[in-house]
This record gives sequence, C-alpha cells and structure tokens, in this order.
Amino acid sequence: MTWLRRNRCLPPGVTQLASLVAEVRTAEQALIYSVVDSPVSADLRRDLMGLLVVPEGDAVSVLERWRTVPREVSGRGQKGALERARDVRGLGVGELDLWRVPPVKLAELARFGVGTHAPRLRRLVEPRRTATVLATVRHLENASVDDALTLFEVLMSTKLLARAARADDKAKLKTMPRLRKAAVTVACAVSVLMDTPVEELDPAVPVSVAQAWERIEKVVTREDLAKALADLAEVLPEGTDEDAETACGRSCWTGTPPCGASPRCWPTSCPGARPGPGSQCWRRCGSCRRCRPGASRDPSTSTPGC
Repeated sequence: MTWLRRNRCLPPGVTQLASLVAEVRTAEQALIYSVVDSPVSADLRRDLMGLLVVPEGDAVSVLERWRTVPREVSGRGQKGALERARDVRGLGVGELDLWRVPPVKLAELARFGVGTHAPRLRRLVEPRRTATVLATVRHLENASVDDALTLFEVLMSTKLLARAARADDKAKLKTMPRLRKAAVTVACAVSVLMDTPVEELDPAVPVSVAQAWERIEKVVTREDLAKALADLAEVLPEGTDEDAETACGRSCWTGTPPCGASPRCWPTSCPGARPGPGSQCWRRCGSCRRCRPGASRDPSTSTPGC
C-alpha cells in the first residue's frame, strides 16, 4: 500500500488485495518447503517418515515419544533422557545445509510439527510433510540436550546433594552428645581457674602449673580433660577464621590435622601447657591416630620435631 500511494497508483479492492497477498505467501511457503526438502536423501526421507508410524507394541509414534519431555527425576529417567538425545541426534538432521532458509521460517515449521499429532502430519502433501518433520527433528536435537541437562540438575539437587546433606546432618546429630559432654568437662576445668579468689589489697601471686592442675583434678581428672579436648578438636573446626565447611574441605584435601591438635601428644615435661610454634618438645603417641606413620599433615601448620 505504501508503494501504491507513493507512485499514485489506484489500489485494487480489499478482496482482490487479500487474495493477492495470500497467493504471494503461499508461493513463499512452497519455496521454503522445496528448499528444506532439497538436501534430504532417500534414506533420510525414509527414516523421517518412519518417525510418524506407530511401532508394533507401542501406543504412540516415535516422533510423539521424542516430543514428550522426560519428567521422571531418577536414574532411570536420566538414562531415558540421554537415550532420547542420542536417538534424535543419530538421524544426522543437524548436518544438513539449510543456510538459505531463514531461522524464523524453520522455527515456524518446528512449532507446527511439535504441536501437531502424527496422523495429521502423515496427511500433509510433499514436500511440506518432509520439511515439517525435518524442522521438528532439528529443533528436538537441541531441546533433547537441554532437557537432559535440566533433568540432571534437578536430579543432583533433589536426590544426590539432598541425600548427602541429610547424611551430614545425621552425622552432626551423632556428635552432639559427645560434644556436649566434652564442653561440660572443659567448662568445669575452666571454672576452677576462673573462680580462684584473688585478694584485692595484696599483689596477685602467680599460680604454678602444678597448683593449677591440683585444683583442676579435684573437679575433673586429667584423662577426662584430655579426652574432652580431643573430642572438641575432632568435632569442631580448627582456628577461628574458617567455618566448618572450609575446615572439612581442607582436612579432606590435606588429610588428618597435625598431631599438635591432640592433647595426648602434648609434652609430659610441662603438662597442661601446649608448646608454641618451633618448639622441639613434641612427642609421638602411639595411640594418637594423627601421629601414626604415613598420616598426612599440612606442612604449613605442622610443628618441627613432631
């Protein structure tokens, strides 16, 4: 209409104009069908037409089965999604050279093929039937891969990762009684030192290690305190700047923590006092699993001589 007005031509009637537009669109669609159908070989055409036939013993055609998105979130469903993607790509439709066909026109053919039942597709005339089925299968090549990846993501998040999270929660619940008991034991030992009376007028007199242990052992034995500290070191993350997940990942990467974290490996010459970095007074303890031969340690935190 713009061209007619610009060139001062008398436009035809509305009915005749609509008929002309329909003829042009029909000719364009026929040209698209021919271009899409031209690179199809006889074997590929036979395979494409076989997708519209219901196999013996099945309720639907192969194309209808391929168009069904897998929704079973399980290992069997994931296997079916991968087999679907393999079968669709096995036809080799994506290798055809269709550069002359606009992607929009291929998308229109694929949209019609995905939403139409196989009996109606079988009743289409050539070359429209072959072009429609080919565009549909070409669309399903990418869609089947996307569906398999989506199902895998859902399977990982709802099955595997959730199962691992539940197992981790159960493991944490199992350690709670031991952690509570160890915390009470350590709290009793620390309360002895915190409740020691100090005269306000007289200068504070330092308490020796032996006197401190004598007062602590009136409340809790040294063996119980060492066991409580070992339980705390095993359950709680090391350090103060990392959370439990980071500590767990680091211990899984480097192996067991250095034996300095275990009170049973503390020196007997200075009981109750843990030596500082660089000290040579560590001793190996045969019962400590962190000091067994072959146990891996973090070289950045291990103490020389241990």
